[in-house]
Amino acid sequence: MAAPAAATHLEITVAEPAHALRVIGRSGLTAWQRLPVSRIPAGLRNRARRQLAARRETFIHSVVTPLSQGSSAVVRYAMVLGGHQLNLRATLPPGTDPAATVELVIGDGEQVFTAPARLRPATPDSAGRPTVLVTARLGAKIGGLPLPPGRWSATLRVSSAGSTETLRLIGRGETPVLGGATRALAACPISGERFRTGLSTTGRLRLVVAAPPRHAEIVRVTRLFAGLSLDFFPPPGAPAGRLQATDGQQTVDLVHESCPETAGLLRCTLPLRDLHAAEPNRSWTFCWTTPQGRRYWLRRRADDLRNARSAAAQGTRLVISDSTRGLSYVNQRHTVRGTYQVFFAAMPRPDDTTPTATPGTPA
Repeated sequence: MAAPAAATHLEITVAEPAHALRVIGRSGLTAWQRLPVSRIPAGLRNRARRQLAARRETFIHSVVTPLSQGSSAVVRYAMVLGGHQLNLRATLPPGTDPAATVELVIGDGEQVFTAPARLRPATPDSAGRPTVLVTARLGAKIGGLPLPPGRWSATLRVSSAGSTETLRLIGRGETPVLGGATRALAACPISGERFRTGLSTTGRLRLVVAAPPRHAEIVRVTRLFAGLSLDFFPPPGAPAGRLQATDGQQTVDLVHESCPETAGLLRCTLPLRDLHAAEPNRSWTFCWTTPQGRRYWLRRRADDLRNARSAAAQGTRLVISDSTRGLSYVNQRHTVRGTYQVFFAAMPRPDDTTPTATPGTPA
């Protein structure tokens, strides 16, 4: 009978650290919620974070970069374009061998990936410092560097005359901030992964990789005689679920069917009259809900820059009628995050001159 007692003692001993970690985690969360900092509005915290980041970059450019020019590579330009292509331009310390072989090394301490670089000789305007140009594709799905999600440090490996030297990449240079319709894609249009350049606390260049956000992807919006049809793919890893429409106050289940021409593609004909009867003054958003209750919003692809009206190929505005024979316009839009929405606007009657306001605001 001694063996069962020993086993029980062993189980209790093994379970004690896990229980202690859970208690510490709950205590830490409670302590953070009681701190005065956690009660500051999120807008003020984000503003303070942005100001701190701007001051840090100013310190790096004015203090760290001049001190590191003799022993490190100074970044002049570093940006991810097209959602998956890293463009980098940096200057090497004076005296670097013009015939040296240069490689970009990206690692996280455990894994290391390399990409070739081009070395250009020094010019009179560069103060004797050679220039390195790197163009590297990122992401395994497009044949680039297979970087898993995480933070990666970037360095340059310079090989010449049988010796190898590793140079740090300092700063981000004069990297522009692109906006508007010509802004740089925030995610790879093929894999959905997000790549961006950043700075460590010591001013070193690093690459941040984020996994693609999981959402239901809208493929096509088809204009019917008196309605709209949505073709979409459910999120990866969650093929089972139901399609719902919500206005923020109520949720309506929608009927969908499989498309025989494409595997995994689902189609739904939106019941516009039912949605208008349920709530005509709010915007309706659509989501894919799993059996566990998690929601995935229907969004367009990251590389789809068309608006909802162009995507639906609407030559004229769609109009529906309600039970009182009143007419309403059916409007479509994408929010800033790409979420698809439908809202209604009542058509003014001949004797009504009051202007109608557009319901809802983009999220």
